Amino acid sequence: IGYWPSYSKLSPGERAAFLTWLDGGRSAPDAPISYVFLFFYGLERRVLVDARLDASHPDVALAAWEIRRLLGIYGDNGSFRSYSTSFLNLIDGFSARAVPLSPSEWSRLPRSWEVPITVRVALGRYMEAGHPIPPDWALLFLRTHPEGYLRTPASRRPAEFDALFRLRYQRKYGEGMVVSPPKATVQAHYHPASAGLRNEVHVSFGELPDIAAIPGPITSLRELGGECTDSLDPYSRYLGRYPDRAGSIAAAALLPDELLGSHGGADVDTLRRWVTALVTPGPKLVPVDELAVRWAPGGPGKLAKADVVAMAGLLGKLGVGLEPDVRFGGTTPPPGSTVVLFPLPEHAPAAPSPQYGAASVLVHMSAVVASADGSVSDEERRYLAQH
Repeated sequence: IGYWPSYSKLSPGERAAFLTWLDGGRSAPDAPISYVFLFFYGLERRVLVDARLDASHPDVALAAWEIRRLLGIYGDNGSFRSYSTSFLNLIDGFSARAVPLSPSEWSRLPRSWEVPITVRVALGRYMEAGHPIPPDWALLFLRTHPEGYLRTPASRRPAEFDALFRLRYQRKYGEGMVVSPPKATVQAHYHPASAGLRNEVHVSFGELPDIAAIPGPITSLRELGGECTDSLDPYSRYLGRYPDRAGSIAAAALLPDELLGSHGGADVDTLRRWVTALVTPGPKLVPVDELAVRWAPGGPGKLAKADVVAMAGLLGKLGVGLEPDVRFGGTTPPPGSTVVLFPLPEHAPAAPSPQYGAASVLVHMSAVVASADGSVSDEERRYLAQH
């Protein structure tokens, strides 16, 4: 059957096959896609012509449900997926004008050169009412905007990015950003697949303001999204290189602080309970070999400097300090040695300040000078300690 199928031009055998497909519940996955389009043309006419795109008409909701069902069977066909998702976008946009607002999963919405109508209508309602835009809707706007420009961490680790974005959006905007309504209003355009409905459909949503018409909101959200991808970059790169280590303690050590509790995994929870119980009375001597086993079960048992740096960072996020700390000039503890774990005070630094570095060098030099004669006197010790 040709690309633009028409029932009137089908042969008797083709008509019989089409009617058999209809009678069988429109579910045969190996049916020619032309039969699916023939039925889809009827749905377009029922919604656009018969129901006049009235969201309250019962057939509109039934048509949307049926299109989603067909997408689940025939969505691998790019042409059908494009037309059907665009049509659903139009129907859902009209429904969103009056129904309670509930954001969709962004991965289910079509990506194109414009923001989906459902998102624009929903955000238009928030602007129209003067209400703040909630985190989920802000994320949906950023994710579906053609100028969102999110980098690799957002696509490689979508769950972590979305969670981090919501947290930082709330921290920055509280209940959400409030956007002043622009003069531009939401308009929708749809190109019907049916040859019998050749003209493009133009739909107006009244005086509903269109957030996609102004650059300010997407610029602010894109900047926040960039900060989130920057924070996720080490974690994303690590799992890009070692995808089988997702959920490991080594991977969790690279997570932003805000995500450690929600995305750190079971091993981090176990480590948290162990170290918290360990240092609750105070500092504790621990064999470095035990830390190595907890860091990489079944590994070589030897911690490289990079491992100790990452471990110190992770322990710090759990409120526990490590000594010697290679980040502050300590040596990498060899196998068989011991380290000290201790409770960290609030807001403890994770890296040495320039002043700390200078003081450390001065103390080391003083120690060298003090021991140059082969011994260090009590007076010299007291002087260094006091300094």
